[in-house]
Amino acid sequence: MNMLDFNAFSQKKTVEHPGIIKGTIRDSVYNHAIKSATITVYNEPSGEMVNYQVSNNVGDFTLRGLPVSASLKVVVSNIGYNSYSEIFTISPLINLYDFKTVFINVKTIMIEEVSVAIPPMQMNGDTLEFNAGAFKLDSNAVVQDLMKRIPNITQWGDGKITVNGREIKSLLVNGKEFMGGDSKIAIENIPKNALEKIQVYNTLEESKNLQDSSLNMNLKLKKGKDFGFFGKFGIGYGTNRRFESDASLNIFSPKLQLSLVASSNNVNKISNDISTLLRNSTYKGVGVQLDYMPDFRTAGINQPRSVGYNFSYDFVDKKTKKENQNIISSEYFLKSNLLEQENKNNIKTTVNNQVNIIDENISNNSINQTDQSFNLGYQYSKDRYRFTLFQNINLNNTNSNSKNSTHSSSNDETVSKSSNSNKNENFTKSYGLKAGFNYRPNIWDRETRFSGLFFNYAIDINSNTNNRESTTIFESMRDSTQSKYFNRSYDNNSEGLNQEFNVNVPNIIKLLIGVYKFSLFEVDFNNNIQTRNNSGHNSVVDYNRQKDEMLINDYLTNHFRYNSFQYAPELKLNKSIVKSLTNRFDKTWSFSFNLKNQLYYQANKSDKDFQNIDQKYYNLLPGASISFSSNQYGDYRKDISVNYSNEIKTPTMYQLAPLTDSINVYFLRVGNLDLKEEKTETINIKYKFASERKDNFEYNLSASYSTSKNSFVNKIIINQQNVRTVFTINNSDNYQYNLYGSIKKGIKLNHSELQIQYNVYYNFNKSPSFINDIIDFWYGKNLNNSINVNYAIKSNISIEGKQSLVNSFSNNSSSESKWSNKIFSTSFSVSYNMVKSFVLNSNISMSKNISSGSGNINYNIWNASASYRMLKGNNLEMKLSALDILRQNTSIVNYNRGGVLTIGSQNVLQQYFMLGLSYYPRKFGK
Repeated sequence: MNMLDFNAFSQKKTVEHPGIIKGTIRDSVYNHAIKSATITVYNEPSGEMVNYQVSNNVGDFTLRGLPVSASLKVVVSNIGYNSYSEIFTISPLINLYDFKTVFINVKTIMIEEVSVAIPPMQMNGDTLEFNAGAFKLDSNAVVQDLMKRIPNITQWGDGKITVNGREIKSLLVNGKEFMGGDSKIAIENIPKNALEKIQVYNTLEESKNLQDSSLNMNLKLKKGKDFGFFGKFGIGYGTNRRFESDASLNIFSPKLQLSLVASSNNVNKISNDISTLLRNSTYKGVGVQLDYMPDFRTAGINQPRSVGYNFSYDFVDKKTKKENQNIISSEYFLKSNLLEQENKNNIKTTVNNQVNIIDENISNNSINQTDQSFNLGYQYSKDRYRFTLFQNINLNNTNSNSKNSTHSSSNDETVSKSSNSNKNENFTKSYGLKAGFNYRPNIWDRETRFSGLFFNYAIDINSNTNNRESTTIFESMRDSTQSKYFNRSYDNNSEGLNQEFNVNVPNIIKLLIGVYKFSLFEVDFNNNIQTRNNSGHNSVVDYNRQKDEMLINDYLTNHFRYNSFQYAPELKLNKSIVKSLTNRFDKTWSFSFNLKNQLYYQANKSDKDFQNIDQKYYNLLPGASISFSSNQYGDYRKDISVNYSNEIKTPTMYQLAPLTDSINVYFLRVGNLDLKEEKTETINIKYKFASERKDNFEYNLSASYSTSKNSFVNKIIINQQNVRTVFTINNSDNYQYNLYGSIKKGIKLNHSELQIQYNVYYNFNKSPSFINDIIDFWYGKNLNNSINVNYAIKSNISIEGKQSLVNSFSNNSSSESKWSNKIFSTSFSVSYNMVKSFVLNSNISMSKNISSGSGNINYNIWNASASYRMLKGNNLEMKLSALDILRQNTSIVNYNRGGVLTIGSQNVLQQYFMLGLSYYPRKFGK
């Protein structure tokens, strides 16, 4: 079912012209008011569109911001009616022109209509349509450029798209997902000249709750433009042997979509999937662009390489019902990365309210990792049936070499030193299969007792092979007998089989006792079953200096088999109260109470007696929610909700009974068989207000409080060599609460657009600290503020400013030990289109770090680029970039966890210059 829940739309906002027109649109024969008629005003001599609007439910319209003393033409159009036009002038004395009543005639075949301009916006049933042909843009403009010209549509800095204040949940092209479904790929590649219209409509699946509807957008292409291809081939080389290259080619037709991608660089441009590469390789149009830049914040120097494809084929003819699907899809992606990382950390541990343990750590890591994934899926839906089947294969191969040295002191006295080197080879593979079947009867069939069935099944088969060689030299300054030498090799193998079943039957009472027997509330029944079966063999050998041979480590060498079973039946009681008036308002109260029983069983069999565990956990997990939604069509939407929930975490084998590996000389993990499950209760309150008027105003407020019973907390014992023995205990003396707020405001003027977004987040938490049998409580406070301002003038200038403050503070219960950290971050970006096809970009990021235990750290990252587009379609781009011009980039490590303060730095990408060349092949239409 489609329903568009607004019927009056805003006009352009301006302060330049004070002229106003108003009137009422009526049928010339029956004299009834005509809603959703399009009223467009043009400059009569030039034909340039000045303003537009649609009439409200009673046929009234009011357009503001029109020039006075100018010759204007108004055109009134509506589907099924002949267009009406009139030339007029607004007097500067009264600034108002009243059309009073405008009668329009029903269109007939016998009347030959005079050709008039295409209306910029119109209502077609329940669908709002923006006609691309009504907006004059550059020949190389894309859909994104068109959206910037439409006052009703706003694309925010975070990528979200709203129409009259409501967020678009999905963007389709000719009724289907386009190249993976990312809206950025569609709007920044599809030419405006290939687009016929932008359609906005509401999708409503649950008739009992109007607030469950979602707003969707469809880009309808012109006839013949649904065949084509587009992509990018780019290469760049710079100083310090920096390089980058990427390629993408996208081919599409009404039934087939195929994307081919590849990339390689050593400037920290990391892509974890195909969508990331496509999203950052768009044509973008001639206008201003704040470019995708190398990540200077990522620790280390990365050299990623990737290649892959994405394919889908829809067997359903595009003329059939859009609810029907018959799609096969496939994807393959290979990602390889070489990471060179250096770290220097200074770790201070507070004991007895004094910082008397300091560990200085230096590490160097080289990691070469290759990931491969292959997915194959099938979706079939017809009428009220839906079937899905997806399989995936994942392979991971990691080779790493690392060196680590630690210098540990207590009260300014060196107590121990260590050096460690590791060589690691790891190979993991997994196979997954997911199948789902959904059936839902016709929502208008009130006589049926069966409300639907939802079944999902998933299986995952995995294996892991790990070979590691580790050498450690530990030297104790206080007791030479505690000095140790390790030369240890590991050969570990494991296999696993995980399964999950989920069955949901909605409104089970109606199924059992009849349609009209009980209507106080609905009861949904959900069953969830999860099983896990793992087995493995760990073989560990040590080098014996006396015998000069490798000997089996009897303690770490082990066979094990682990099984777990979880059964969680749930009854959910629902009640909705809806009040609505067509095209005016709807108000919904929703009440929900769910009762879940969770039975969890785990068993472990091992060569080691203390690891033979057989435990059961049974918990009752109630939950409840109350929500209220109010929608005043064309005016505002607001949502209020209160939720209460419970969550259980059961102790893992790593917490209960791990095998303690003594080669980790400063951190020895031991178990605790007396651990109980952790239970967390949370209360969450949310409020959201969104204006659907022309001002694009929205704000959100939320608050949550959570407390945990028997929460998992680490207890630490530190000996004279500063070696930490760590085990998990239960503790209930902790809680936290969070406050969050955000404001979004968008203003579209005649030739410019301003967007302001503000976010604030506050967290307070109380957590216990157990060090050497001393119990202390740390109170942590975190306050994050950020404000983003975006301003654009036509396609000439784009400015973006960001300011953020992250303030962290913690102190223990005695208030004798305190820690604070403030991070100020300011960034400013500007893009200037000097002349057609020539763009200058510059952005600077300024950071200031003020922290306890270290001096103030200030650094700025300044980047700049100049690009020039060539050829008829602006397909060829030459770009000169200067990155980290001031050569100040650095990476700071600074955090406090229960009295353990870590301060350090990591190597990062620094200054380089690069010259790049990119070609954008693109063709829409046969």
